[in-house]
Amino acid sequence: MDRRKIIHRITSNVLGTEEKMATPLATQASSSITAAFPAAAADVNSIQTTVTALHSALLSWYTAWRGTEPAEPFDPEYLGVFGSIGAFKGNLDEVDPMIRMVRNDYTTISMLAMAYEELYSVAEALETDCPGLKQIAIDGLKDLVPIVRSLSMTMCTVTVRTLHNQDSTIPMSDADKAIAATQNAWNS
Repeated sequence: MDRRKIIHRITSNVLGTEEKMATPLATQASSSITAAFPAAAADVNSIQTTVTALHSALLSWYTAWRGTEPAEPFDPEYLGVFGSIGAFKGNLDEVDPMIRMVRNDYTTISMLAMAYEELYSVAEALETDCPGLKQIAIDGLKDLVPIVRSLSMTMCTVTVRTLHNQDSTIPMSDADKAIAATQNAWNS
């Protein structure tokens, strides 16, 4: 087992995932669709700020750790069935654009949280070969978890708002009920 290769691979893939998120997030941040939903706009801002900080910290660590070794290239297959960060975008054209955007953000941030879990697990198992990575990985995961939870609440609100906009007999209070039930599921 080539421990350095494993560390190179997982670190470059997390960095690559973060880099692939930048353009779609910038597009969302400047979108009038996003602006119409304050909760979603706040989530996008939080994602941008957090991912930028996480990327900077991990890139600094990786650059120092690898020294003169070349960086491992990002592996597009790392993202699994999606193939790329936005491959599933546009596959649901009949879905409201705001729901689609929040769903894409939710999926993307969840994938990034999974990547930080994997990064932490590698750092835990190979700690003597990658000092400092474990703390960066667990701090990153701790920063991502609140965003995942916020997006889960935003998903409920955006879904009910879209339904309400199509049928005003659907009360917006249903969003609060959906949030309470889904957050209860997260806490169980």
